[in-house]
Formats: sequence, C-alpha cells, structure tokens
Amino acid sequence: MNEDRFYCEHCKKDFSSENTLLIHACEKKNRFLNKDELHVRIGFGAYRRFYEMQYPGKKPPDYKAFMNSKFYIAFVKFGKYVINTHVINRDQFIDFLIKNIKIDDWTKPSVYELFVRETLKKESPDNALERNILLMESWSTETGEAWYDFFRKIDPSLAVLWIKTGRISPWIIYSAKSANDMFDRMNDEQLGLVQELLDPALWKAKMKLAKSDVVFLKKTLAEFNL
Repeated sequence: MNEDRFYCEHCKKDFSSENTLLIHACEKKNRFLNKDELHVRIGFGAYRRFYEMQYPGKKPPDYKAFMNSKFYIAFVKFGKYVINTHVINRDQFIDFLIKNIKIDDWTKPSVYELFVRETLKKESPDNALERNILLMESWSTETGEAWYDFFRKIDPSLAVLWIKTGRISPWIIYSAKSANDMFDRMNDEQLGLVQELLDPALWKAKMKLAKSDVVFLKKTLAEFNL
C-alpha cells in the first residue's frame, strides 16, 4: 500500500480509498473469509489428505495453497455433500475416494452407497448398537417421540434414506423385532430401494457366524423394547 492507493492482498486490485477496499469482495477474498465454515474445513482436510496420500513425504499444503487451487470448488462441494449426507466414517470414506474414485465423482450417490455396503459389512455389532442408539436418541429429540419407538414411527421415506446412507445398520434392523413395523409401513418401491444394501442372504450368513454377538444384540434391543 502506498500513500494514496489501497490494494486487495488476494486479487491485487487497487482502490483509491480504504472504505472501498473494505467493501470489495473478490472470489479469493471470499474464499479466505469462508475458511472457518464447516464445509470449507472438511474440504480443506480432504485436500490435505489427498496430497498426503499422493505425495508421501512432502509438506501438506496450507490454506493459501488450497484457496488458490483449481480443485478448491470441487473439494468445498464435497464438504457440503459430507454434511448433507451425514457421511459415516468420514476419514475412511475420504481415503476410499482418494484410492479408488476420480474427484469429479466423489459426490455421486452410487459411490457413497458402494462405500456404505462395504463399511457396514466390517462394522462390529457393538459399534452398530452404540451408533444407532445415538441416532435414535437424536431422532427422538427432533420428533418428540420415544426413542425406543424409532422403528414403529419413523417416516418410511426417511428410513429408506438412512438405510441407504448407512445411518441405520443391518445389524440392528435384523435384530430388533420392531423393525418389522417399519417394513410393514414401506411400499413396494421403498422396499426395493433398500433390498440391495440389506442383502438378506449375506446378513443371514454374517449373523450365523456371529451367533453369540447376535444373541447379546437381540437381548439388549428387547430390553429397550425395540
């Protein structure tokens, strides 16, 4: 800045007054000001992880490098997708994407559904129980319904969405008697949408192999009136 000119440090445009500079809003300045927004922080974290995995041993980029990157918009869009989808196991999902999927396809629903199917197969019954109880309690707070009536009263469309995005685990669905109430309220189209992820033959075999865990799971859910 000289005696009578004021410069934007982001786009280098100069102005004749400080007030004009203060109200100036260029793309790079907006990116800098938005650095603490959750979706931007998620995108930045994914960007750094991408570089860590692609260029091991090199220093990860800082936020200035991120906001000047041609990939900025794609990673920020991904950050919004993570929030809106309530992605499970976010760090694992990011690693899965970096290893297997080109960046332009990171927000495709089919990609996340593939990740969910593989992730839920590896999740332990204990982790599934803890995660789903927390989900039911959150649902209870939002709806005013008793949390143990989750399967009896959840809106079928919401149930489909949460099953397809991995928020409701097959471990719980196949162990809770009240899950039948949820299925009874679904129409044929909704049942078809969850069929692939719930894969009855696969989960019957998994539950047979984890017999003692399933006995505990069913007993615990029955005590909760689920």
